Amino acid sequence: VDTAVAYAVKKQWLPLNTKLPPQFAKDRALTEEETAKAWKAAKKKNLPETWTVVWDSKQHRRVWVAPDNRRCDCISKAVAYSVQKGWLDPTTTTSQKTSLTLAEERAAM
Repeated sequence: VDTAVAYAVKKQWLPLNTKLPPQFAKDRALTEEETAKAWKAAKKKNLPETWTVVWDSKQHRRVWVAPDNRRCDCISKAVAYSVQKGWLDPTTTTSQKTSLTLAEERAAM
């Protein structure tokens, strides 16, 4: 794993026999801890519990999936889509001042 990181930092190709870190596995799923952290951040922004969070193996990031299978790449977009669809009352969403900053949202990833 350390070899893979060293090659990534240098932007070089990996030798064929090197194992990639788990976050780069082809069929990776979110762990329970990662899911809990994601939902903690989502609840702070009042995202409805009808949404699910999954791992996008192509982009190596979390994706929020709506009940109608619409995919959003961040919690803010998921909340905005919920408001647009009428699943969430606009008055219950958090204001910009009380919502998570981008750095806090990334730290929760």
